[in-house]
Amino acid sequence: MTTIEHAIELLKTTAQNLSSSKFVTIRFRPYKIIRNDKYTTFNIKHIYHQMLTMAQNGNWEQANKNAVWLRNYIIGNPYVLLQMSVCMIKSYNWLEATKILRSIVATTDDNLALLLQALVLLGLVSIKSDSFESACGYLLRAYRLQPKNDEIRQYAAASLALVGRKELALQILRKDDAVKRKWENKNSSNMKNQIERGEHQFQYKPKKLSKKDSVKPKEARVKGNLCINCINAEKCPGMVSYKGAWDRVIFVQVVFYQRNVFK
Repeated sequence: MTTIEHAIELLKTTAQNLSSSKFVTIRFRPYKIIRNDKYTTFNIKHIYHQMLTMAQNGNWEQANKNAVWLRNYIIGNPYVLLQMSVCMIKSYNWLEATKILRSIVATTDDNLALLLQALVLLGLVSIKSDSFESACGYLLRAYRLQPKNDEIRQYAAASLALVGRKELALQILRKDDAVKRKWENKNSSNMKNQIERGEHQFQYKPKKLSKKDSVKPKEARVKGNLCINCINAEKCPGMVSYKGAWDRVIFVQVVFYQRNVFK
């Protein structure tokens, strides 16, 4: 089992080397920017493309200057804001990056992968500035969004230990190890029988889709998250398909088949 000391060391090391962390990733393909004023739109697009070009060439200082200029004009576009925050983090502009990441977290609720990346970056920036309470809140929220990611789980446990909640941090670490052992002791046939008996539990209540999506008569597709008893998405026997998110963090969208949903 991962110890609290190892998790704290991993968190602090990642925060100290944040600019080279795998969480600080940028997509160099530009997004579409729309404004009413044509002249202003041209300037914004020119500076925005210049920022991405500088970032792609490794000139993070100039990319940071462009991102600071764009901050007053880019509103409500979380993808562009995340690109700007990465440029700021790469050039060690922690204060401006924190402001932008907070705006992403406050306004984004439909793209969980983007929200997850912003929460982790906010937590790491807060650790770097010794604001452990804020870091704990951000990292715990990220852990609730993606409890299966081992690295985020260790970050959340370490942040809890830093604010004096060591018992809760140990529970997070032990719970994950217990779920892994539970999965290893069960073969696929037992899991399949459990699904048929309805013993599998879901993190969220499945949402019913329209009758047009039904596969067979009296059988419809039910869309929900991965069963909490299945630690590995690829091994869940009730899974039909899943979508991957950025880097190693995966938010799973699973399609389960449930009989007699529409009668």
